[in-house]
Amino acid sequence: MTRSGTPGTAAPNDRNAGRRPPDRSTRTAVAMLATLVVFLLLDAIWLGLVARQVYLDAIGHLMAAEPYLPAAALFYLLFPLFLAWFAFVEAPDRDSAWSVAGRGALFGLATYGTYELTNWATLRDWPGTIVLVDLGWGTALCAISAAAASVAWQLRRPHRG
Repeated sequence: MTRSGTPGTAAPNDRNAGRRPPDRSTRTAVAMLATLVVFLLLDAIWLGLVARQVYLDAIGHLMAAEPYLPAAALFYLLFPLFLAWFAFVEAPDRDSAWSVAGRGALFGLATYGTYELTNWATLRDWPGTIVLVDLGWGTALCAISAAAASVAWQLRRPHRG
């Protein structure tokens, strides 16, 4: 960022003076990390606070007393990265958070829909209300988490002076 008005020069107190702007791979990694962090935080709030009782009431008889942590860790590492890849990395317009959010919503609807509709079709007593709740949540969660990638990408944009 230039403040002195001369192209390519920085003001003496500019804390970015002498720094190279972030390259594309660094910006992409930061964007993917943003997706991961937002996904983890929002889903933890959803599962731990907001919808906990809904799941206990509807499918509590199917739930383990404690989650199997290796499987949960693998899911929470891979799923947000696949989401970021589909919705952000492959997006034709990374700078549009709305476009990236739309791709994320589609990814969430497809993936959560696959899980929920398969359970509803194959498991005895799988509640239709859970199908609707999870489809809505998965779509919203993935849209917001994907949009975080676009916002992080834009925040890491090299400044032009």
